[in-house]
Amino acid sequence: MNGRYWPIGLSFMFALSGVCLADYPDQHGTIRIVGGIDESGCNSGPLSNAAFTLSDCPTVVRDTSIDIVSIDNPTAGITPEYAAAHVSLVSDSGSNSRYYNRQYEVLDRKGKLIRSGAYIITLTSP
Repeated sequence: MNGRYWPIGLSFMFALSGVCLADYPDQHGTIRIVGGIDESGCNSGPLSNAAFTLSDCPTVVRDTSIDIVSIDNPTAGITPEYAAAHVSLVSDSGSNSRYYNRQYEVLDRKGKLIRSGAYIITLTSP
């Protein structure tokens, strides 16, 4: 081997020796995430004329799922196609701002407004 290649070979040896010695620790740990909700939920308005409102909702809950179950007959709404009632969106303030407002109606299977009865309305946000 020529003498001028000796420093280059030695440099490669030292450079690669650090890579060969790299190792992961044998310790196992736990990742812990702690946090809280920064946004408050929606404000709900009273049910009047078979309609209710959700106001000042943050845009992060825009894809809210709404379920409704009759308290008088809780088994009537087991599957969506046989549900005694469903919720229909009537108006939406749009998605141009940080908060939005929506108004919903409670309808029966035939699409008519329900004006009497006892129902539990559940909002599920992502």
